[in-house]
This record gives sequence, C-alpha cells and structure tokens, in this order.
Amino acid sequence: MAADTLTLLAEMPLFQDVDAAELSNLGIRASLKTLEPGQTLFDQSDNSKDVYFLISGRLLAVHITVDGREMIFGRIDYRTYQGELAALDGGERSLSIYAHRKAEVLVVSQSDFQAVVEHIPLVRQRVMLGLVATVRRLTERLYEATLFSAEQRVRSYIVRMALETGQMHPGGEIVDAPTHSEIANWIGSNREVVSRIMSGLKKSGVIHTQRKLIRLNQPDALLQAISDDM
Repeated sequence: MAADTLTLLAEMPLFQDVDAAELSNLGIRASLKTLEPGQTLFDQSDNSKDVYFLISGRLLAVHITVDGREMIFGRIDYRTYQGELAALDGGERSLSIYAHRKAEVLVVSQSDFQAVVEHIPLVRQRVMLGLVATVRRLTERLYEATLFSAEQRVRSYIVRMALETGQMHPGGEIVDAPTHSEIANWIGSNREVVSRIMSGLKKSGVIHTQRKLIRLNQPDALLQAISDDM
C-alpha cells in the first residue's frame, strides 16, 4: 500500500490505536476513488465486495423498493465505512450508495478487509459492535414505524439528530439539516406530511427552521409529546 493511503486508512476510527505497520505487514492495499455529485459508489444487488471508507464529502444510502421507489436510508458519516456486509458474507449489496456531494473514498478489497478482521482482534470487535449497533437502529426504526404517528416519528427523528450531534438543549442547532424529503424517506412518510408537521412545530415555537438548520427552542416539548402520545 502506498504510504499516503496507508496513513489515511490508519486514521480511520475503525483502525484507531492499530499500528500502521501492522496493516502494512498484512499486505493490505487501498486505492483512492473520487466521486462526483450524483455518481454511484455501488448499486443495490451489486455483486461487488469492496469496503469503502469515506474521507471527504458526503454519501447517501438509498433502498430501492420493489415498485421502483427510492427510500433514503441515511447519510453516510465522514470517516465511517460501507460495504462490510457483502465483504463478510459474500452476498449482494442491500443498499445503493451514491455521492450527495463530491466525495473521496478509500477502497479496500474483500480479501484485505477479511484479513484485517481475522488478524486484528480490536478491528474485529469494532466491526461486530458496528453490526450490533445497526441491528439496534433498525429495530428502533421498525418500532417507531409500527407504533408512532407521523408526527411522533418526525419529533423522534429531530431528537435523534440532536442527541447524535450533542445539541439536545435549548438553543441547540442541527446544522446542515436534512431536507423534508430526506426526513420523509427516513421515517416512511411523504414530503407534504413532513412539511406540515415541521411548520406546526415552528409555529408553536418548539423549533426554529431555516435553510439547512433546525434550532431547538423547546427540546423538552419534543420529548414530552412523544411520550404523552404513546
């Protein structure tokens, strides 16, 4: 592996506290790939098995339903990795990933990723914990989709974003906030319903919104309404 890509890979959270020399000794190789906005990294049901580490830009994960509708599964966080499921079990991709903005990723082959998981216990543990976290998130989303109203799901989504960014307090700001369409796809609703709910929350003073920003004026009110309606 070239020294620069080895350094970039070693800086990823998955490899924190792992000696770069240990990766080099395993013969791990990586290549740098640039994606333009709208360009696909891999398609759902794709047979590729590489693992990708996002080092700049933004990616979106999309699920294509049987009737051809696109459901935005979520944004891909900076310095996280994608594609590990296919690399581990050899199956098809479960989601499509494309660049929301110009992005750069490090590409690691299936065999190299499997070697790292096999030979470095710390990495193996982190991969396992990551899979467990994914199952928990999916369980939570299924629970919400089954039992929550559309407004509860919108409120819960805002609360989750605030907690993940450390902004769950009066005046907390969720910057670069998702569009109403993105929220709708995430919670299993439609843009018109989400726009109506967000407008209502803004008029009641619970939140303030402007382009790509959600400010929490009354975070307790978001939580109270969720628990009261259950």
